[in-house]
Amino acid sequence: MAAKDLYHQAVVKALEADGWMVRKDPLAITFLNRTVFVDLGIEGVSLIANRSGRKIAIEIKSFLSTSPIKDFQEAIGQYLMYELILNETDPEIELWLAVPVAVYDEFFLEEFTLFVLSKISISLVIFDQVASKIVKWIPSISIGRPPSR
Repeated sequence: MAAKDLYHQAVVKALEADGWMVRKDPLAITFLNRTVFVDLGIEGVSLIANRSGRKIAIEIKSFLSTSPIKDFQEAIGQYLMYELILNETDPEIELWLAVPVAVYDEFFLEEFTLFVLSKISISLVIFDQVASKIVKWIPSISIGRPPSR
């Protein structure tokens, strides 16, 4: 099992404050004799915004290395692998990638990143690690449009 992300506890607190209950920490998924671990398995406990009963898996990424591109490649690869496995094992679980608000503002809104995101399906949850607060949920259908030329 991989080590917990630096912002793991901040994300847990933020999700709980946002009306979610952590059910699995981590969420183990076994498929074809292999087990992978998504950082969190959460469930909606609030009737607010139709959360009650929704099941979500959250993969947390800090983007703390010296190369945001390398961090992005790792995050995308991990996300896509988890998505494929969840689609086979438990398709009712939604997968989301959690990233810090500063990373979102400084990297995810760049033309390059928006282009990549427009070609794949990734749902983002943006969090403030200092305030332990969810800033924004962005479903995959709302992310990135190909940049105008």
